[in-house]
Amino acid sequence: MTKNLRKWTNRISAALVTLLPMSLLAAGIAVDQNRDLAYHSAVLSDPAIIVQDISDPTAPVQLASIASPNHAKNLSMDNKRNLLFVSLGNEGLQVVDVSDPASPQAVGFWNDKSWDVAVQDGVAYVARNDRYFDILDVSDSNNIQLIERVTYTVFDPFDGPRTTVSEINNNRLWIGGTPNDLNVFEISAPGVLNRIHIGINYTSSLNTRSIVFDGDISVHTNGNLLLNDANTRKEIGRLTRNDGAVVAAKNGYAFTVSTEEFIVYDISVPSSITEAQRILRPTAGFLSAFGAKGDLAFVLLSSSNDSAFQIFDISQILSPQLLANVSAMTDGGDGGITEPVNFSPIADAGRDQVAISRETVILNGSNSSDSDGNIASYQWKQVLGKSVSLSNANTAIPSFVAPRLRRKEDGDRFVFQLTVTDDRGAVDFDLVNVFIYRK
Repeated sequence: MTKNLRKWTNRISAALVTLLPMSLLAAGIAVDQNRDLAYHSAVLSDPAIIVQDISDPTAPVQLASIASPNHAKNLSMDNKRNLLFVSLGNEGLQVVDVSDPASPQAVGFWNDKSWDVAVQDGVAYVARNDRYFDILDVSDSNNIQLIERVTYTVFDPFDGPRTTVSEINNNRLWIGGTPNDLNVFEISAPGVLNRIHIGINYTSSLNTRSIVFDGDISVHTNGNLLLNDANTRKEIGRLTRNDGAVVAAKNGYAFTVSTEEFIVYDISVPSSITEAQRILRPTAGFLSAFGAKGDLAFVLLSSSNDSAFQIFDISQILSPQLLANVSAMTDGGDGGITEPVNFSPIADAGRDQVAISRETVILNGSNSSDSDGNIASYQWKQVLGKSVSLSNANTAIPSFVAPRLRRKEDGDRFVFQLTVTDDRGAVDFDLVNVFIYRK
């Protein structure tokens, strides 16, 4: 049942991609915190990541362009190891060594979904744009390993939010989703999480677009500008109908960008957010990406026939100044990096079923598919209900005998998870319900 709905959703989403502005197709500028470098996706050109030398923020210089299998959804920098992580949506996660920014080298690839990633201590926390997020061991970028796939919400697994944003602050992992939602985890050890907050708020149907921090306040946007106490995770402020994305926050102010404007908000009194300054940007267009470092804010824009990489000086909070406005297209530099793209398979656990106690129930995952290869393995496991013994659990069509129900029970629900792996190691999951009733 869930997979049939997902197939139609995927078809509709694929059709919408051709209609949506670039702002919904790419996000995130990675900024090197140790060197004067910024990385962003190329706009209006073949998929690539551009390396910008920002040592003179009034005149950024392209050092190289990194060939990418697809336009990036998000970028993240591991500053300790000079590694750039490129989230490519359903196409995977690319790892690039930028020790020499003029000659970047591809050093790893993860063949599964990645819409945003945060990296700390050799571990990557990957938002997948579905009901899970992945914890990956990236200590050896040539041999990335899945540590755990975590269910984003403990609520209904069929209708739960989808993970879209991943940020780390003060040893806490903040996972944002859609609809407007934040889950927070303590990182007790590398790759080991303790969930400390589940926030479900369906007042907006938009993605959590970005999360930044100003001391003990987290600031995020999703059609609204929202403030949370970073310690208690409780909402402490809200400005409705804000269509921008928050780029930075400092000293009681939040900086947001929208299609045409750069706006500063006073958030020093969270319950009473006020606009402090608004300036028009010289190049209007869809907001594609954003980032910040110290007193600099970075914005990537696109339109049907133009693009811009902009740098703002935000040292004077109420008087942000545009320092640079340059093309966001490649200028011919090419790091020469290519990676074969492997599209993830689609798991199909079949329709939900109704069965009678003590009957044989047959599960069917044979409609699972892989668009660019073959399904190499099937693996079924039970995730809800009284334990049953699955026969042929590593095949497409396993079975089990429905258990006998207790006298007081009219029926019971069982949930089974199918995991399929393709011939290049990419995986996908699906769930199926089986409802058992008394004779």
